[in-house]
Formats: sequence, structure tokens, C-alpha cells
Amino acid sequence: MTSCANQINACICNSMQPRVQNKEFVMKNWMRTYVLVMGLLMGSLVPVCAQAQVSKSTITPEQQQELWQQPDFVKAYLMVADPGNAAIYRVFGHSCIHLECPAYGLDYTFHLTSEDVEDKLWRFMKGQLLAGIQAIPTQEYINGEPRALREYEINLPIDAKRKLWEILDNHVMKDTMLVHDYFHRGCTVVLLGIMEELINQCDTLSLEYGPWPEHLKNQTVRDIIDGYMKSSSWTRFFVHSISGGREADGYCPIKYKVMVPVDLVRIWQNAKVNGRPLLSQEYMVVTTTEPWEDTWFTPLLLSLIILGLAIISWFMKGAYIDWFILGIQFLFGCGITYLLVFSQLPLTGWSWLIIPFNPLALIFWKWRKKWSIYYAGVLVLWVVGILVWPHVLVDNAHLVLTAAWIIVLAKNALPLQRRNNTNFKVKKI
Repeated sequence: MTSCANQINACICNSMQPRVQNKEFVMKNWMRTYVLVMGLLMGSLVPVCAQAQVSKSTITPEQQQELWQQPDFVKAYLMVADPGNAAIYRVFGHSCIHLECPAYGLDYTFHLTSEDVEDKLWRFMKGQLLAGIQAIPTQEYINGEPRALREYEINLPIDAKRKLWEILDNHVMKDTMLVHDYFHRGCTVVLLGIMEELINQCDTLSLEYGPWPEHLKNQTVRDIIDGYMKSSSWTRFFVHSISGGREADGYCPIKYKVMVPVDLVRIWQNAKVNGRPLLSQEYMVVTTTEPWEDTWFTPLLLSLIILGLAIISWFMKGAYIDWFILGIQFLFGCGITYLLVFSQLPLTGWSWLIIPFNPLALIFWKWRKKWSIYYAGVLVLWVVGILVWPHVLVDNAHLVLTAAWIIVLAKNALPLQRRNNTNFKVKKI
């Protein structure tokens, strides 16, 4: 087993952590997988629900044993969904395992699923969203997947494919209530770990990885995912706003950089099991995909509107626009501060956005005459620094919002007469 394989060995071990209780979510997954085979008798797949479909009088034990040993008794596929629309949970694509037992009429897809991010955004921000491996009928999965789907047959001996089914069944029962960790337990990382678990449990199998994609070695996690968000402006703005920390911008184990299915496909296509390619040719399952295009109302356009309001406010005596921009800065700052200090969400460590966006300005706004001009100077240096040394974390919309915030700070530090440069009297000596 190669060193690359050993790097992935601990992936599934991270799954066995204390689980948060959510009975409704558990029962939903339990009922969907209840009819699935739950036991393996003497190392062979024996689907309980299918035994009623096959008459015992029509097949002898010897014929049954021969059937179980046929190479196509169980068929295994890696199923991959293409990147989809701008929703954060669709933009990177998805990967899952499709297992089929034609002799017993079983056809299931095992995939990592989570509670809906849009419906439970606060739980997501707290890092408490639930996720787990779910098994559903393959046709049901295909009907509910609007993205293009493609499959790659996994070339494994029949004993290994039966063991793979057993491992996935066990994960369905054990992993249902895990807290969602899209960094350490994303769909691609989980599948890498499951394959490694299979190799470890089958003494007759050996896995050899070929060269891993170069960008996984040379790029950071943020660089990798940024390339898949360029056509989704709001998703890109949201992801870069909430993510920070050393793991996103610095070193992390290479297995955690496999965050998109296309990289998993490349890795498995270059891998060999017992000297044979792990994946065979590609099969298209669904060729059409959901139509989508980026909205015209982008974060940059919104930030330019706010900047325009700040410029108008510069020449006004009223403070309504100031309070509006201050409120945006405060809410944005509270979110970033919460992620930095309290949230358990992965990749939410230190963020340079905490400098322009934090709740301290509103807290000490009463004494703004004493500090606002100095803070504005710090923000000017921050903007210049980002322009000179660009950071992928900072979106153009962040820079424009910071410019609007600088104008508000400078306005409140200088009296109206000095800003308009009018009504100054020259004192005669």
C-alpha cells in the first residue's frame, strides 16, 4: 500500500465522533435503508428483502453459491454529479457509490447528505448541521438530481464488492447523526476513506495510487475551491466571507484538498487494485443539467450602490445614511467575529476581514470623534496592502464596502465646513 494510501487511512476514523441527537433526521434515513440487506452470511451478500422474491425450490444451495461468486453478482460504480447552480451545496458537484445486485433486484446509491443549508443556515453557521451516509434507490436518486450524472465502474473482485456493500451498510447505520464537516468529511474525502477501509479489511487486495494531480500539491484549499466559484458571485462572496484560518490558506494534508469530485475521479483513474485499473470507462447516466447563470445583481453591484450612498452622505449633514452603512458593517462584523470566536464550522479561523468588519465601531460610536480618523487611516493601509499583495479571501466587493466605510469614518471625524471647504473666514491681522 503506497504512502498516499496511508495518508488517507485515518479519514473514516474522524467520523466516529460524538453525535448530535436529531430523531426525525435519523428515522428518515433509517426507513429508507430498512429494506436494504443488513447482514452478510459467511462473507456473502444475502438480501433479506430479496429472499422473498426468489423461490427456494428453483435454486439449489450449490447454484446459489455459484451465483454469489459470479463477477457481476454485484456491480459497483462511482457516480459523479457535475457542478450545478449557484447554491453553495451544488456548486462543486457531488460523488457517491452506486451498488447493484441484479439477481435480487437491488439497486441503491450511497451518498453523503446533510440537512438543508438554506433552511437551517444558523445551524450551519454554528457548525452543528447534521450529515450522514444515506442509501436510497438509485432511480429515486437520479430523479431527484438535476445535475448531469456520469458513472465509472469500480473494478473489484466479487468478494471485495460484497464487502464494500457491507461497509457502506455499516456507515449508513453509524454515521447518520454526525455533525457535518465539509472539510474533513466531505463526500470525496469520505469515499477515499471508505476505499481505504475496504483495502484494509480485504487481505487479498492491494491499492496503488498513481501520481496525484499537481494542483493538489501546489495550491491551497481556498485556491482550489475558488476556481469552481468564479461564475457564482454570491456563493464566492459568501464562502470567502466566512472562511479563514491556516488550513484554508496554508498547509493541510493532501487528502483534505480533494474537495471536488473531478479530483477524486482523476485519483481513482490513476490507481490500481491488484494491478488492474480501479476505474473503467465512463458511462453517462443523465446528460442534461439544470440551466443556470449568474445573477446580474452581484455583491459588487450592491457594494457600489453602498459606496455611492456614502459619497452622497459626505455632502450631507444628516446621519441616516451613516447609520445604514454602520448597521451593515456591524452585522457583517458580528458574523465574522462569531465565526472566529465561537463557531465550530471548519475553515473559520483568523480572517483579515475582521479588520474592516467588526462590531467595535458601533459599540464605541459615541466617542467616534476621538478614534474614527485613525481607524480610517488603518483601513486605507489595509486596502492598499490588499491591492499590493492580493489575497483570494478578499473579494472586490469587500474592498468597495471598506471604501464606503472609510468615507463614513472620515465624515464623522471632520466637520461639515472642512469637508465642503466653504464658509471659511479669513481673519485680518
